[in-house]
Amino acid sequence: MGYDTGMLLRHDAVELTPESIIAARKELADNALACATAARNRSDVLQEGQFYVNDLSRYSVDQQRFANDCLAGRYDHTFTLLQRAYFLQTGISAALLP
Repeated sequence: MGYDTGMLLRHDAVELTPESIIAARKELADNALACATAARNRSDVLQEGQFYVNDLSRYSVDQQRFANDCLAGRYDHTFTLLQRAYFLQTGISAALLP
């Protein structure tokens, strides 16, 4: 079940487009999947740029679920997604909170 991209945020007289919102969804989902791929078990040797999680299999499942939820639009209301969409559309990294 996807969410309506017609509920667009207005910030500094910029109305976010569905394309910006969809691109931001994809970036958040891709980041979640990259984190799942980069995570290691505690017993693995930690190298620069790697991190470990206590339950690797659960973490991977949770990140996959989060990625799917991002793509479905379940996080469109969050500042993270809205700020990313704003940046993708305008090239400006603006604070959305006062």
